[in-house]
Amino acid sequence: MLLLERRLEIQQFAKTVHAALGLQEFPYPIHKAIDLLHGTIEWSQQPIRDTCIVNTGESFTIHLSKIAVDSYKRWYLGHTLGHVFLHMGYLTDLEFWSLIKEYKDTAFNKEHTQVHEAEAYEFSRHLLLPAKELRRVCKKNRDDAEYNMTEVSKYFGVPVSAVKGAARPLGLY
Repeated sequence: MLLLERRLEIQQFAKTVHAALGLQEFPYPIHKAIDLLHGTIEWSQQPIRDTCIVNTGESFTIHLSKIAVDSYKRWYLGHTLGHVFLHMGYLTDLEFWSLIKEYKDTAFNKEHTQVHEAEAYEFSRHLLLPAKELRRVCKKNRDDAEYNMTEVSKYFGVPVSAVKGAARPLGLY
């Protein structure tokens, strides 16, 4: 569990990235964001469960399975960008960035912690599901006393589980 102060830092950082990239449409074009950050994505045909991020000097390459459902691909890419910024120092800590050659997002990586996962999740949540837009879309997709999270999920292009996780702290789920 992340401390509130850290959650707020990550939320503000995600807002800063969102604004700096100037992408306003939804679902948020995460592939375009990676392009604007000079990153690349290499898709594997293998059903790999682990994501690998390689520091290519001035940029990064994300290795991810192409087999995943599109909404999960988007979510994983947002999550992976969280690792790129928060745990590799891309554009935020040039000295640290120069030391990290590769980051494996896997349960088998001993340097990888639950805190890293929680932080990357928090970043992805605020980057792909900004609270103001999430509230607006939930309100628009309310059936009787419940929000239609499937429709909200379709709007943002992320899994229903991600929408529910983002909606819960806002009292929307």
